[in-house]
Amino acid sequence: MSDTPKRGWFSFSLRDMMWFTVLIALAVAWFVEQRRAADLTVERRRLADELSKEREWKSNLREIQGSVEGAYQFKRVYGESPNSNTLRQNLSRPFLPTSSAPAPNPPKPLRSLP
Repeated sequence: MSDTPKRGWFSFSLRDMMWFTVLIALAVAWFVEQRRAADLTVERRRLADELSKEREWKSNLREIQGSVEGAYQFKRVYGESPNSNTLRQNLSRPFLPTSSAPAPNPPKPLRSLP
């Protein structure tokens, strides 16, 4: 008979256990990286949606501020309380100065061609 003992199915050397640990560590690292990439994609999409909503909100705010500013100018120039019909009708008219003072740089008359 032989003096070397037989190894069973669950009898591993230290080198085999080390290889098994390395393989498991690589699999876990790959899984964690895939999850992190998926989470970053979701976060990037959420931030892009939030940014587009913020840009839309700012655009709407500028429109509202312009409307309010136009209404205040209308009231200041025409001395009326602007309602929607009057505002729509008269916003196309240029705002006239309220002062009777002459313009600082009056336009020069056009020269006639010889």
